[in-house]
Amino acid sequence: MIEAGKLGTAKNYRAAMASFSRFRGGRDLRFSEVDVRLVEDYEIWLTARGMRLNSVSFHMRILRAVYRRAVGKGLTADRRPFRSVYTKIEKTVKRAISMADICRINALDLAGERNMMVARDIFMFLFCTRGMSFVDAVNLRKSDVRPDMIVYNRLKTRQRIAVGMNGHIRALIDRLSVASSDYLLPVLSGGTAEDLRRQYESALRRTNNSLNKIGRLINLETNLTTYTARHSWATIAKQKGVPTAVISDALGHDSEKTTQIYLASISSDVIDSANETVLRDLLQTTASEVV
Repeated sequence: MIEAGKLGTAKNYRAAMASFSRFRGGRDLRFSEVDVRLVEDYEIWLTARGMRLNSVSFHMRILRAVYRRAVGKGLTADRRPFRSVYTKIEKTVKRAISMADICRINALDLAGERNMMVARDIFMFLFCTRGMSFVDAVNLRKSDVRPDMIVYNRLKTRQRIAVGMNGHIRALIDRLSVASSDYLLPVLSGGTAEDLRRQYESALRRTNNSLNKIGRLINLETNLTTYTARHSWATIAKQKGVPTAVISDALGHDSEKTTQIYLASISSDVIDSANETVLRDLLQTTASEVV
């Protein structure tokens, strides 16, 4: 997964492996030993440590994915050991913020606070590029930028995405881009897959820490993170009447299978028009108009 550039997924698998190893006391086991009792005991062990339901499900789903891969390779018969444990996802508190909050973040005077300024500009870049994920953004190369669009493949799904260029995105690229780097954003500097993973994780922590400080500056009730940009773009687009199907395609989702099958394909012009609708307030709001 690291070699494929799926750094976030690799991190999740590493965390799940470490957890299951602690549960096992570091002892290996054969796939034939993975039965309902073992999986239920693991669920109880996770819960007893104060883990929330979604976190328990997170570990279970990864373990199940590995088990199913073993079944698919003929390493074991499928005894359906996960049939009695929780592997769903509960609805969580929404992480979106309002357009007014987005404008306040954009208008903040962060002179002298370089880390916060870079974090804010990265946040705005994610928002303005239709809620691009942080991992996709930091892996963008300057060669992905064309005169009228940014074209990239989502690392999570390999889906090809084209984001229409506009003045606000150009201005952010000009501020963030480093002339000596092939990367579009000032996060990764190259190296081995392991080097890139460490750079990514360090940058994500650093950016989210700075965003959290920015959130406190404007008295946000929710914790401001890179993911807030993605969630907010989708929520604001929905509030402005952009169809859910268009939003799904704009975000590059492949999990909403019914929507994707029904839509087949949405033209890039329609999606870019949706982005212009979302950004209209931002582009029309100047620093002097924001309190």
